[in-house]
Amino acid sequence: CQIQDFDFKLASKKYTSDDYNAMPQIFDIAQNEIGIMYFANKNGVIEFDGSQWRNIRLSPQTEINQIEIDNEGTIYIGGFEEFGLLKKTDSGKVEFNSLKHLISDSTYFKRIINIVINSNNEVLFQSRNHLLIYSANQLKVISAKDDNIFHQAFIYKDAFYVRIVNEGLFSLENGEFKKTNYGHFFSDKNILSINELNQKTIITTEKNVFKIN
Repeated sequence: CQIQDFDFKLASKKYTSDDYNAMPQIFDIAQNEIGIMYFANKNGVIEFDGSQWRNIRLSPQTEINQIEIDNEGTIYIGGFEEFGLLKKTDSGKVEFNSLKHLISDSTYFKRIINIVINSNNEVLFQSRNHLLIYSANQLKVISAKDDNIFHQAFIYKDAFYVRIVNEGLFSLENGEFKKTNYGHFFSDKNILSINELNQKTIITTEKNVFKIN
């Protein structure tokens, strides 16, 4: 019996900002069902089909920080004082469609820091002070009360969950917050993820991992 050594090398290629003609920093990445890549960038959104790069400019130009794709292939983006979706035109090009006109002037947000989508294609855009829930061409705004801040939003078992700083972990049901049974325990703990393992809820924070029975 002979043992043969194989030299495996990872197939990779390096791209620089000169290749995609935009700022170097990439904030988020998403890929659609046919493999096209989308990158959140300080200049907007960058599209890459494996051979060609294309910049999708916003007007006015703004920084994009988050990209998510729903189960129908619609691409949602959010960033500095802007949020919306990307749609294909009749020519096949992808263009940005803002949803900002659906909120009042008094609903100011500095930046969209997170986007989560459930299986019904309800989209939650999160800023520090507002949750913008988009569904069926309608937008519902939920604002933080008093001095509260939305730390992070999650999808768990296809439901929206939100950690509110100094308050804890809440589920979002019919547009209303409901504190989970263990919610207050996380009032001072930054949650990174919520998952299920062996029918147990696993919550990961910056320092620990907790199993909820």
